[in-house]
Amino acid sequence: MDFLESEKFSNPIECPFCGTKTVLAKIMTQMCFISEHPMYTDGVDMDGETMGQIIGEPSCEPLMKYAGFRCTSCGKSWYSHQYKLAKNEDGMFFFEKQERNLKKKGRKINE
Repeated sequence: MDFLESEKFSNPIECPFCGTKTVLAKIMTQMCFISEHPMYTDGVDMDGETMGQIIGEPSCEPLMKYAGFRCTSCGKSWYSHQYKLAKNEDGMFFFEKQERNLKKKGRKINE
């Protein structure tokens, strides 16, 4: 199955720059694992093929965060502080431009 095809998600989100529906999200996931490793006088041998067991109950979801976005059509990349992922009244996601004022040498400038 192509990464742009899915039975659950059928309407891709539009790029805020070119309007094409080919946006990829960079997802940062944080999970905690526990595993045992042999100890030596000069350190712990962390080499191995297993990550260990996930710490926490199955009801405990891992931390997931959008680390950024990229359009496969126009090649532009952006972060959520530039274009925030928002929902409309129908529950559909879209990108909303964020207005941020930065102070540089006493002057306010827009990103």
